[in-house]
Amino acid sequence: MSDSAIERAGRVPPQERLLSLDLYRGLCVLGMMMVDWPADWDARFNLFNHAEWTGITAPDFIFPGFMFIAGVAIPFALQAKKAADLSPRSLYGGIFRRSLLLFVLGYFLNVCWYSGPHGGFSVSTMRLMGVLQRYALVYPVVAIAYLHLDVKRLLWGAAALLLGYWALMALVPVPGFGKPDLMRLPQGLVTPNFATWLDLKVLRGVIGPDSPYDPEGLVSTLPSIATAILGVAAGQWIRRAELAKEERANGLFVWGVALAVLGYLWGLSFPLSKKLWSSSFVLLMGGWSLLFLGALFWAVDIKGKTSRLLALPRWFGMNAVAAIVAFTAIEGFLSRLPVGHKASGAALVLKECLNERLLKSWMPDKHASWVYSVAMILLLSLFFRWLDRRKLYLRV
Repeated sequence: MSDSAIERAGRVPPQERLLSLDLYRGLCVLGMMMVDWPADWDARFNLFNHAEWTGITAPDFIFPGFMFIAGVAIPFALQAKKAADLSPRSLYGGIFRRSLLLFVLGYFLNVCWYSGPHGGFSVSTMRLMGVLQRYALVYPVVAIAYLHLDVKRLLWGAAALLLGYWALMALVPVPGFGKPDLMRLPQGLVTPNFATWLDLKVLRGVIGPDSPYDPEGLVSTLPSIATAILGVAAGQWIRRAELAKEERANGLFVWGVALAVLGYLWGLSFPLSKKLWSSSFVLLMGGWSLLFLGALFWAVDIKGKTSRLLALPRWFGMNAVAAIVAFTAIEGFLSRLPVGHKASGAALVLKECLNERLLKSWMPDKHASWVYSVAMILLLSLFFRWLDRRKLYLRV
């Protein structure tokens, strides 16, 4: 994808909707649910665990993939508005309304997730940030930049962000700690990196009860802007209607390999870390996202391969935000609704009751945990299948 090639992005006919985008988005949502919807957090296979601090595990591909594909969708969603020469007030108003709604939805999900029989709701301590909140902050920056800058300048901006973040994290002494130690996990009040230190200062008591740092903190949101920009560039490339689809797929593969290799090499000195969203992590995940999108684009949009198995991710991908809201709200409900008491006298909630009586009674704990996730996903899919059949899609 040369600079000149990217800048001459063509338009996809309005009636054409790329199935690969919906499938990728849906697979990310399914991945989130498999990771975040276990029957028992203390009894599950390591396959479903994020890397504790540095390194990469399978779940670490999900959130950057979601951010990337959200960037891919921006040219498709905004190109018509960009060409219509709407007033800045109209354009920016829609962008900021969407951003605000996403942030509010994300905060609502935190309330569902963290409050319950084991802890009440308090504005002063409820976690502020999260998955949707991060995208809510990234979206207006990238969307407005897309409206005013060509892709070449966007990519230069992404490069500047990644280099600037590296300099901030690797070279700037951490107040109260000294030379940054990016390999060290923050514990208590020990903040061995600048991002954690500043997040603790700014977010104070609203980081959440489970960690001395926020994995979707404010500072690490900066490099995630670059992840979305890579998605925008991929979206522009896919829109090159004057190129054969095979050539567009090849471009995704070539740049995917290049970014993945570059990210891996940078990771030798700037640790790969989802929790820090390190610059090397951005490039490595961006490369893999391009490869994965390229594979889906080639298989379903070029070769037309179909399968009944693709229906499930498509249902969730067409209603991604609704799916995230639904599964988090249901998880909060099941985890807070008391149905009795344990032998210790503590409240027995519905989720624990289902796990104990329907699953753990006849299978090992770790298997019960993932079987519960699959069962809940399949039950929820019935609702999203119903929505899809009636062409009902939540647009945030």
